[in-house]
Amino acid sequence: MEIMTRDFGKVNVDESKIFNFPSGLFAFEECRQFALLSPLGDGVYPMWLQSTENVTPCFIVFDPAIIDGAYKITLNKCQMLIHSSRTGGLQKDYGEYEMPHSYKLRRKSRRTGHTPRKV
Repeated sequence: MEIMTRDFGKVNVDESKIFNFPSGLFAFEECRQFALLSPLGDGVYPMWLQSTENVTPCFIVFDPAIIDGAYKITLNKCQMLIHSSRTGGLQKDYGEYEMPHSYKLRRKSRRTGHTPRKV
């Protein structure tokens, strides 16, 4: 797939490097498909998470373990059950993973200062 990037111009991207976010990313909900670019070589950080639908947004990605070797993600039991039920078990491919609606951040209304209730 050929895409236009913010930093590298036109780039050919292997389909295996395309990730779908059905609800988009927070604050970028209109962009739902991204390519993970590794211009320094496969698996070499930093990488770029580039929207395939628009030149922007584009995010620079680092492996947190490189910055802090003690970094690890801890999921509570509820998060583990949700993740396992959606993926058939823990796996590294999060391309089709979508956070449940109940986990999304809710903004306070600027007008009233209250958090909207779930309908």
